[in-house]
Amino acid sequence: MKTVLLGLLLGLLAAFPHLAAPLLAAGRVVAVQPLLWAFCAGLAARPRIVRRFSRRIS
Repeated sequence: MKTVLLGLLLGLLAAFPHLAAPLLAAGRVVAVQPLLWAFCAGLAARPRIVRRFSRRIS
């Protein structure tokens, strides 16, 4: 199913190449932010400190 959706997305971008420009710009912005990726990875791992911190906030 994932390959079908990826194929449809690539076909859509091939048919309408002007739609790819915003995607490329957004991809560049996300790729150059390693601190954002590290923060997201830390949240995904959910260490004990993050769980305690989130409990104290809420």
